[in-house]
Amino acid sequence: MKRIKYIIAIISVWCMALGLSAQTQTLGISQSQSGNPSNGCGTCYTISIQYSISNVAATGTTVVATFPNNIFDICNNGGSTPTVVGTTTTLTFNLGSLPTSASSVSYQIKFKSGTTCNGTNGALTAKIST
Repeated sequence: MKRIKYIIAIISVWCMALGLSAQTQTLGISQSQSGNPSNGCGTCYTISIQYSISNVAATGTTVVATFPNNIFDICNNGGSTPTVVGTTTTLTFNLGSLPTSASSVSYQIKFKSGTTCNGTNGALTAKIST
């Protein structure tokens, strides 16, 4: 009888471990902007970064956005921590522990004074990590 209980306990633990390892863990991110480039170079554009997190053992989730500071200036950092290395500005949004969540963060940028806006391009990037 004790042997059967022992075997059932082992099988139960094995099945639970197998079930936990089968959970899908996902991170998703997308980026969009609002504003009209024909409004002029001095106009601030809102950049929104939408993210989703599912079944992730997150201990310190961050969203990191970068843009070239030789083309753009920050109007509003949206509560992020900005750092500058060379011609790249990095905005770090510390989200804390979020095992499952869907939300967004935003910041605002504008073309630098003296920039010819028509035809000027700058790459805006975003990533999420836990």
